[in-house]
Amino acid sequence: MTYTNIQENTIEPVTIVITGISILLGSTIGNRKMKKNGLINGAIIGGIYMISIYLVSSLLNSNFSLNGLSIIMIVVGMIFGVLGGIIGVNQK
Repeated sequence: MTYTNIQENTIEPVTIVITGISILLGSTIGNRKMKKNGLINGAIIGGIYMISIYLVSSLLNSNFSLNGLSIIMIVVGMIFGVLGGIIGVNQK
């Protein structure tokens, strides 16, 4: 990112969008064969994804702390996981 022309204030929203899309796709794929509980399974997939991201971040960065952006990312992860679960369960 140091060698790009991307402004720092655009990195956070782009990161949130990419994370949401990743969780949506992962939850959709993970729930294709399940025909029930898409909401719960999707939320679990989103939660596991976000927990693993924050665990790795806390291990690699000694100054890691939860802040407002972290809470937004967790909520987005759970919402997109639920949406992916709904889509995955209802696909034929």
